[in-house]
Amino acid sequence: MSTNAGLAYSNDQKFRLHFDEICSCLHMEWQKETSIADYLLALEHDEFQVLLFDCHEVDNETIKWATFVRKLRPRLPLIVASEVCDKEAGARLLEQGIFYLGQHPLDNEVMTKVLTSAIKQQTLNKQ
Repeated sequence: MSTNAGLAYSNDQKFRLHFDEICSCLHMEWQKETSIADYLLALEHDEFQVLLFDCHEVDNETIKWATFVRKLRPRLPLIVASEVCDKEAGARLLEQGIFYLGQHPLDNEVMTKVLTSAIKQQTLNKQ
């Protein structure tokens, strides 16, 4: 069983490079997956402090996956990043108890604060 700061899912290479830049500034190690099957397998078998799920659009499919991930790991902060998100879909996603919903392009300063807060929350929950 391995331990990384987080587990990230994204098919978008540009997003992954941008996210790597943010994480390297925080000295955080992330396991990155480009397949949902590999993401779910890692989620089931490895330990993480925070989860990231990147998608093109927040739609019913995204909400379904976020709900599934929350059921698998209800105590882990889940951050969702998307290029497109209307208010209704965003509200439905937030009802699933995600930690943060961000829209591309992610602001480095904001994401640094979000990731730091998520890790801090997990540390406090384990005490």
